[in-house]
Amino acid sequence: MDNKPVTIFTTVNSPSTTATVRRKNKDGSITHVSCPTAIATYNEIMEGVDHFDQLRERYEIGRRSRKWWHRILYFLIDLASREDSGPQDQLHFRLRLARQLISGFSSRKRKGRPASFLSSKKTVPDDVRLTKVGDHMPTVQKTYRRCRLCSTKGHEKRTRYVCTACNVPLCIHPCFLKFHGKLTL
Repeated sequence: MDNKPVTIFTTVNSPSTTATVRRKNKDGSITHVSCPTAIATYNEIMEGVDHFDQLRERYEIGRRSRKWWHRILYFLIDLASREDSGPQDQLHFRLRLARQLISGFSSRKRKGRPASFLSSKKTVPDDVRLTKVGDHMPTVQKTYRRCRLCSTKGHEKRTRYVCTACNVPLCIHPCFLKFHGKLTL
């Protein structure tokens, strides 16, 4: 209990009005004491603030940061995730909230243009690749593209030849025959 004098500046309550509040004595008995209405209102509001501070301190997510908006963000997340059901429910609620915030954002994205070797290669179905051998003829194009078979991440092999039926860039020798034969892939 605070015993020091308190100064309050208010425009809500009149300084002459008083309210009665309950106080505990050292022996445990309760007495009714009159105090200014502004002090009673302040104590009612601060009781909720103190309760919030206790719950927030138990599972606070705030971290030290030089960026001022990080501190505000951490406080707002603490404020939004506060639950009145108790500390154990608050822990489960915060864990669920963290999983939902992290889901889909746990891996770092690569900067710049996506590398073609990282993109999934479009597969040509076996019935198209192996049938009608006469339709699969190599044609020369103006631009160079990566060979589907012999080009790897470490060693890039480019070719101007593309299969007319599959639209797949392949080196003439030996990749074109390997790709359209049964011993490939």
